[in-house]
Amino acid sequence: TLIVGEFWRFLISISKHREILSLLKLRPYAEIVEKNPGFALKYLVPNYLARGITETECVSCFLHHYRRMHAALPECVLRQILQGDVTFHEISCRGNCFTLTIGSPRPPLDKEGELSISLKVDGKKIFSISFTIVPGWVVKSEAGEILLITQLQGARGCHPEFKLVRKRLYEYSPRKLLFAALQGVADVFKVSELEAVCATNQRSYKRKYAGILQHCYDDFFSKLGMTTTAAGFYFCPIPIEGKPLASFEKRSRARARKRRAIRRQIQWACAAFLLGATDRAACSSSFEVCSSTGT
Repeated sequence: TLIVGEFWRFLISISKHREILSLLKLRPYAEIVEKNPGFALKYLVPNYLARGITETECVSCFLHHYRRMHAALPECVLRQILQGDVTFHEISCRGNCFTLTIGSPRPPLDKEGELSISLKVDGKKIFSISFTIVPGWVVKSEAGEILLITQLQGARGCHPEFKLVRKRLYEYSPRKLLFAALQGVADVFKVSELEAVCATNQRSYKRKYAGILQHCYDDFFSKLGMTTTAAGFYFCPIPIEGKPLASFEKRSRARARKRRAIRRQIQWACAAFLLGATDRAACSSSFEVCSSTGT
């Protein structure tokens, strides 16, 4: 029975590989493969996306993600994303520039997620989040597909920039801005579930970094209100619901209102960019101390 099972999985794997080769003949994937042949095989790397994902699941994730990207996005937008980070939104505030980008991660981080959203402060990248559109069954979800977060990366030595995010954008964590953009991605692909790897399943996990990773992943996801699943992932529905404004003290309510307005703006700008909107300024609004525009 074991031999039969292994043989059956081998046949399924061969079939999936053929499907991927067929998919990658389409534009603009064929152009990327011509420049970087390894792109077509990166899902075979050990611990692709995360620890604990089987080879069959890895193949299915890669295939599903790029099928959905090709089906949902205009070719010009998809080509831009595949070539690297693209700015989809900028916020100018009292002499500082906060830039949000989306694109395919560069090596070696390209094995930790197929899309990455980043935040830059005055041109310096301070935080990024990587994710992939995967079939729900991979994480034992009943949803047809989900957004799976597999990497959170903060740059070292960016404490001054983190303080600027808090001071200018009223945001206590840069990650919240990136999550706002993630919801824009979910809007475009009509995904209603968000899941994330726990620290021990993160691709770069090592015991000596256990405490740091637990703080960056498990503690953050828990504070965000995500719950753990039986399969060992963190889960929350989309849209992500925040605390009611009425629950804030009166003196904090105005800041919370501005913070949420900025998040909504980022969400709309990301969705507009992915859909190829020509007038993304329509997704912007002005604030008392900051002016924001799509790019």
